[in-house]
Amino acid sequence: MTDWHRLHPGAAITRWAMSAAQTRHYPGAARPMPDRVAYRFVNGWVQTGDLPCREALRGELPGRVVPCPAGPFDDLALALDGPDLDFSRFCHLPTLIARGFRCRIRGTGPARFRVATCGGVRLWLDGQAAGVFEPFTRNRPAHGAFSLELTGGPQDLVLRLEDLHERDTTCFFALVLEAGQGVAVALPEGQDSAAVERAAKVLGGLRTDRVAYGAGAALRLVADVPPETPLRLRVADLGPFGRGGMVAEPGAANTVEAVLTPERPEAVLAEADALPPGCLSLRVETRVGGARLERQLGTTVLRDGVPLTGDWPERQAQVRRRVAAAGGFEPSAALCMAAEGRAPELVARIVAAGLDTIEARFDCSDFTILPLLRLYRDHRQGLPEALQARMKTAFLTYRYWLDEPGNDVMWFWSENHVLCFHSAQLVAGQLFPDEVFPASGRSGAEQATLAEARLDRWFAAIAEDGLCEWNSAAYYPIDMLGLLTLHDMAPRFRDRAAKVLDRVLTMAALHTMGGVPAGSQGRCYEKELLAGPHTELGSVMAMALGGGFSPGYDRAAGLWALSAYRPPEGLAALAGPGAGQSLRAAYVQGHGAGGRLSLWKSDAAQLSTVRPHAPGSHGHQAQVLDVQLACHPLARLWINHPGEARVWGERRPSLLAGSHVMPAVAQDGPHALMVFDLRRDWTELRYSQLFAAREAFGAPAPVGGWLVFAGTVAVWCSTPVEVETAGLYRGALYRAAGETMGWCLVLRLPGENAQGFARRLAGLAPEFAAGRVELVTHEGTHLSLTAEGVFTRDGKEAPFAPLSVTPHLGWNGAPLAPWTGG
Repeated sequence: MTDWHRLHPGAAITRWAMSAAQTRHYPGAARPMPDRVAYRFVNGWVQTGDLPCREALRGELPGRVVPCPAGPFDDLALALDGPDLDFSRFCHLPTLIARGFRCRIRGTGPARFRVATCGGVRLWLDGQAAGVFEPFTRNRPAHGAFSLELTGGPQDLVLRLEDLHERDTTCFFALVLEAGQGVAVALPEGQDSAAVERAAKVLGGLRTDRVAYGAGAALRLVADVPPETPLRLRVADLGPFGRGGMVAEPGAANTVEAVLTPERPEAVLAEADALPPGCLSLRVETRVGGARLERQLGTTVLRDGVPLTGDWPERQAQVRRRVAAAGGFEPSAALCMAAEGRAPELVARIVAAGLDTIEARFDCSDFTILPLLRLYRDHRQGLPEALQARMKTAFLTYRYWLDEPGNDVMWFWSENHVLCFHSAQLVAGQLFPDEVFPASGRSGAEQATLAEARLDRWFAAIAEDGLCEWNSAAYYPIDMLGLLTLHDMAPRFRDRAAKVLDRVLTMAALHTMGGVPAGSQGRCYEKELLAGPHTELGSVMAMALGGGFSPGYDRAAGLWALSAYRPPEGLAALAGPGAGQSLRAAYVQGHGAGGRLSLWKSDAAQLSTVRPHAPGSHGHQAQVLDVQLACHPLARLWINHPGEARVWGERRPSLLAGSHVMPAVAQDGPHALMVFDLRRDWTELRYSQLFAAREAFGAPAPVGGWLVFAGTVAVWCSTPVEVETAGLYRGALYRAAGETMGWCLVLRLPGENAQGFARRLAGLAPEFAAGRVELVTHEGTHLSLTAEGVFTRDGKEAPFAPLSVTPHLGWNGAPLAPWTGG
């Protein structure tokens, strides 16, 4: 008997049988690409034009005949977090992926559906073509319509989703009923619909029992909705999330099996002490009647790092030895192993795997090539002769810039990739000055000369504008790959590289609290936001400041462990103000002062914001308000508007990282104001949200209209805030539903105890009306912020200042002055 589900207008078809993905490499014809890089770097989508792969697809589209997918439809696709069926993923090579979907539908007369996708969708009804919508808009959702003529009896509906994956790709579809009489849907015959629904409820409510796990804890999977009968789960790829480039040996991830029962709807997957630190991926699979169903989750393992002590040469040597001993599968780790004379067979395997990505021109292979160039120069004698020859050939035949022919999807346009490509081109050209580089037809000497001119432009842009990917735990370390390479392998750029490295470390130290690099970020991902100190930038700052170092995040740290570059003096004072002291900073980063950064910190907490240029516009990956406390590595609090409802999704922005609709933000010392205006037709998520993990903060205490977290940070919202009580982030996400809302945030002052903070808050009464939030501080200062971003202090507009890329600092309320180091 078929279980039919009535579909009402506004509801999507969210239950499908699915065929296996048809995947094929789809490069198109190799050619040079227009070099539109103007060395004026901004965050967000860059108009690259059509790459060869997309040109090939557009050439194939007109008049093509696509047969109705015939299956087998052995998998299940269920929307668990909204109307979208999402298959977003990162592909290092141009890849065309198509999937078929099948369900049963019934109704009487015409039924009108709207469809959303970034790729291409085709429909067949009872085997007859019923519509085509193929915008192929690459990461920008497009909307179309289908009309189906329903006969009143059961009919077979088949859908085909296709998209071209050019590295990060938002791949999804939503098929939503707009109008129709008696429309109902069901899974195909042969599927046990009731069993599928039971499994969907279990997976939809599946979570880890904590956001983060410390020493001695067990990683436990829990079903908020217990299964009615025993349900077998397979947790695949239990290991670190990918970070672009090489981070793990192929096949190294764990696979764990577990069974959930009605009496015990939970299972221990592993002891946290046996897992690597940082953010880990959990891809959960189950089978229902032979059909596979899966869900992506993630969690965090926190571990005390190995203390780094002594002066800079001692800390540097400790890291070099520890990275070499840890045996990580990463080129910088291989470089440290070679320098220490360890594990030559492992070094050779890492080099060979790295060359695989370079020869195939994987996206992010520019990150991999830099430490391999250093390894070739300094330690190639320890490698087999055949591998040495392969390295040289790979370096000579690599594609170093847009003007060289290619049909890859390497990303050339962001400031970190620009630096890495130019650095690699320069160093490779210097290593082989008399050799011909086939992709360009130039000699190595000519390559080096051209790279120098390009690097001159990059350094000039950074000197003028700063870095648009400010404070990024993902991209500061990538910048360091290029800068350290230039410092140690390109004498002409040694001093300029050192100056930018000094600036990067200064800004990172300013935003480090309790050993965790935090703060607002130009680009962020959940896997760094939730990793605490276990990021590549965390490893770098442990080296710079002393503290707990965790091998495994070694890309920049491993290269720095062998570098002649020394960190600037005075970083420790920026990272940790003394008891009773406060530090304020303000400066800009990015072209056109795109990031206008404010910071206030004490020895216990820091508040960091960026004032957006265009509130209400499309956001990307910017973290615009961020709090970090010293009491716990995951005592990090932020407010955002999500770009999707799916946990651990791949979109930019995602659920937790970045804001889809950019808010207005302003900061005045330990006070911050935000206004969200979500009245945009390009978002369906009408709420903003606050994230604060219970493991770090505990439950907040209500004080008047404020929520006080850990007795140190207080948050007010003009709209009632509801804590999530189910799902992966239950007790950690606080959501404010509505179209417009104001937020206020206040930090405890140095020397102020929790009781005094509560008394001060009791006298603060923010107001929100007509898109404006207002707060009168305890000192009587009247702060006001509009949805358009107009910020006033005591009735006078307070434009952001200083508009300088040099951090301006003030201690204990003193006026801001340029930081000169020391």
